[in-house]
Amino acid sequence: MTDYELSQRVAGRAWADRVYKERLASGNLPELPPWTEQEILNVLHAVERGEVTLHPGDVALARESYSGLLSFRLSNGWTLQVFDDCREWDYIEAAAAPDREPLNYDALADMPDVATYKPANPTLWGLDY
Repeated sequence: MTDYELSQRVAGRAWADRVYKERLASGNLPELPPWTEQEILNVLHAVERGEVTLHPGDVALARESYSGLLSFRLSNGWTLQVFDDCREWDYIEAAAAPDREPLNYDALADMPDVATYKPANPTLWGLDY
């Protein structure tokens, strides 16, 4: 892992921690069961099918980016951070839903299908292969 990739991973963890602390402080974090891998895959596949849309501004920024951490706001209230490695989807760095504790890279890496997920249509996300 390069120093740049490491700095991006640290930034993703800090983002997830900040979101969680803000929600916890506001009392906006009900007790829910742990995340499941299938939950995350369902949202990713819903984006692919067009049932959940991406914020157009986030897609536009992704098109302008060559490499780095990209944030995507979804129409269902979720936010995903994806590491873009030279215009290619590399991995999901963090995930947050409106009513859940955000997941960072370490938690997502323990979900094999999420860790290896590649979108069927990367141009939908502003990326290409």
